[in-house]
Amino acid sequence: PDCHRYTPRVIITYPTALHFHSAKHLATFRRGRIRSPTLSIFQQYQACNHSVQMSPLAATHRLAASSGAALSPSLNQSGRRSSPLHTPISVRLERLAVPGAPASHRRIFRVNTGVRVMASAAGARSSGAAGVVAAGSTDAPLAVMVNSCFGKMGNATAVSVVKAGLTLVPYSFNSSDGAVAVEGVSVTGVPEEERDAIIRKVREEYPNLIIVDYTLPDVVTSNCEYYSSKGLNFVVGTTGGDRERMHEAAEEAGVYAVIAPNMGKQIVAVQAMVEMLAERFPGAFAGYKLSVVESHQKTKVDTSGTAKAVVDSMGTLGCEPFEMSEIKKLRDDISSNEKLGVPMNAMNGHAFHTYTLTSPEGDVEVKLSHNVIGRTVYAEGTVDACIFLSQMAAAKSDKKVYNMVDVLESGFMR
Repeated sequence: PDCHRYTPRVIITYPTALHFHSAKHLATFRRGRIRSPTLSIFQQYQACNHSVQMSPLAATHRLAASSGAALSPSLNQSGRRSSPLHTPISVRLERLAVPGAPASHRRIFRVNTGVRVMASAAGARSSGAAGVVAAGSTDAPLAVMVNSCFGKMGNATAVSVVKAGLTLVPYSFNSSDGAVAVEGVSVTGVPEEERDAIIRKVREEYPNLIIVDYTLPDVVTSNCEYYSSKGLNFVVGTTGGDRERMHEAAEEAGVYAVIAPNMGKQIVAVQAMVEMLAERFPGAFAGYKLSVVESHQKTKVDTSGTAKAVVDSMGTLGCEPFEMSEIKKLRDDISSNEKLGVPMNAMNGHAFHTYTLTSPEGDVEVKLSHNVIGRTVYAEGTVDACIFLSQMAAAKSDKKVYNMVDVLESGFMR
């Protein structure tokens, strides 16, 4: 009876946690793939003084009608259209509770195509963010704790978490206390001596929790050991540290983790392309000499993990032996600008890489470059990794530790 007092928002999980945080998209499903054309019908459901133009029940029927499906009000009906073109998927209409409204209000419907539509106010937060709910999990929105929001990369990731409609945990590991504002969320710094107490509190309040680590190379390994010892699933974008030990810690504790030197999906796709080239055409660059130059902002103290990963991916291409110590690291503005063309206004946040293969005679030169300005591509990829990891945990996957290639191969791209 109080449906009109909620604001519908849409989350689509595929198969467990793909989501649309904007209430003006509808998915069509063809051969297991998702396309999301914008439909005007959801524009009618925008909140205005905590009221909507259509009840969630009516909205649910409109949703089904727009996709060419019919609703059956019973979950117990086994008859549904058997079509290879449709993949079961859940669509969650969440409404934000307002003062005086019931604590929860839920109806569940099944679309004959195999799509399940759930209208629910449970778990919605007053912040207005639509939460991602992993199937098989606690029916709680996906919450992300970013360590540390006080650093530039961590802060950019926290911003992307909020913009993606996920819940940003208002705590962050830091060397001292204090607070930082992230898209209207006040995030409190947690010094080492307070970590245990805060983690207990956070786990209680956010049962569907993923930790993100963007700290420093000299502490990232011990951080991963700590997350693992507390049974926390985590995503590591920090470069450096003992990668083998990070993997071991997660495996030994049985927690899920994404550990990658580069969280940018597009850059990782380039790396995968190089790896496939090496596998399919071994020896194609036999005798060629490799040179690698990378440039980052001055605050990045270690050699690019991405550069190392791409060099590793070259594998059996056949070029002359190359040591990681041969990677040329540029950290001053003049060299970065003159040698790699980094714009002067991008010196505080960039990642430029150039790999050059030169023939023994010097008559053939092949160059591969990938250049990034800013941190958004890495932050967005990190959010995708969090959602992916939530899927794997909810599905109780046998595999525990993943990289960004796994995220790409899963077919999940926002």
